[in-house]
Amino acid sequence: MKTHKLFFLLSLVIIVSPVLSPPLVESQGEEKRRRMDSLPFLEYNETFAKEVEDLFLKVASFDIRVREKYGEESKRKLIEMGARAVPPLLDMYLETDVARRRVSLFQIIKGIGEEALPYLWYYMDNSENPKAVSRLAYLLGEIPSKESLPYLVSKLKEKERYREALGSIAYALGRIGDRRATPYLVELAKDEDVFVRKSAVVALGRLKDPEGIPVLIHSLEDDYHIVRYPASISLKEIGPETIDPLLDYLESDAPSIAKGYAIEVLGSIGAVEKDKVSKTLLELLHSEDPWLRAFSAEAIADLCVISAKKRLVSIMEKEKHPFAKQQLVEALEKLENCEKQ
Repeated sequence: MKTHKLFFLLSLVIIVSPVLSPPLVESQGEEKRRRMDSLPFLEYNETFAKEVEDLFLKVASFDIRVREKYGEESKRKLIEMGARAVPPLLDMYLETDVARRRVSLFQIIKGIGEEALPYLWYYMDNSENPKAVSRLAYLLGEIPSKESLPYLVSKLKEKERYREALGSIAYALGRIGDRRATPYLVELAKDEDVFVRKSAVVALGRLKDPEGIPVLIHSLEDDYHIVRYPASISLKEIGPETIDPLLDYLESDAPSIAKGYAIEVLGSIGAVEKDKVSKTLLELLHSEDPWLRAFSAEAIADLCVISAKKRLVSIMEKEKHPFAKQQLVEALEKLENCEKQ
């Protein structure tokens, strides 16, 4: 197996120049340099690398008998080796296209945990391969540390070059949970690639930063459900601070499908401002759009607005659209359950 190419580079090149954008990294340059200088790169030797590789081949063997007999024990030994085993493991992780091996390597490095981070940062700094950057970013997301943020953000300076990695970078930024990443995720939520947009809106929900609300609301109009639905979930994650922006949005000329998502979010989180939210929803029951009538009825029931029951009955009796009528019937059933509670 052809491995350790970058590791040999690490043995020769110890000093890393800070390349990241302000405000995330300028103050971290010297700290970063000291951290990299302290890594035990020179402990590497061919015998140890062969030991790591032999253990790993038992973990990811295609022979089920070998895996069952030696796999778990070999995996445990590799994890117990700690940081010293990370460079040869990373070389294999970045080079293999065999899914079984890649997943096993990922699990082992994740198992090593925070000890692996300085090596991951170094590899991230020195890698120009988009596929490698994508794999490294995903690993950084699985070992969350705010110190990883600058290394991820640095790759966003060349978005087109690292386009293949953008989804993984967005995922990692969300997992790390540092709100300094919000502006970068807001931009990724507007990306031309649907999967990048999806990863970005999910990450914004994890950050729970109100600064992400405008782009998440805009994402409710996305052409793809795999963006619209996660955007609605992320708005729920942010919570009550989304209520006023969503109520304003319902006053706009946005598409019905987007307003439907907004109404559903309000039905989920609007209880803290029930009177204000229910007033808008009750008005929407008289909308000319049957879909908005349907979504509003459902949201009113989700909020247990029992006082709306008579109005719902009156509207249901006149409703001709089959979906809206069905939702009104179901809403009334929910309100009856609310009365029993």
